[in-house]
Amino acid sequence: MRVHLSQADLAQPINPRPRSPRTVAGWILRHPDNLPEAERLQLKAVLAHCPELDALTIAAPSRR
Repeated sequence: MRVHLSQADLAQPINPRPRSPRTVAGWILRHPDNLPEAERLQLKAVLAHCPELDALTIAAPSRR
């Protein structure tokens, strides 16, 4: 039974937890050159899914 349950757990895809609003705001407010590559890619993915947030990012002081 234990083996069966562990195999069933492995079969399900693992989705990453969504980032908190505080984390995303921190990414937006920091200059892009100061973001590690992994965080820059995560921010890019967030902005691709939310056009409103992407439009807001243009107005961020770090993006001027």
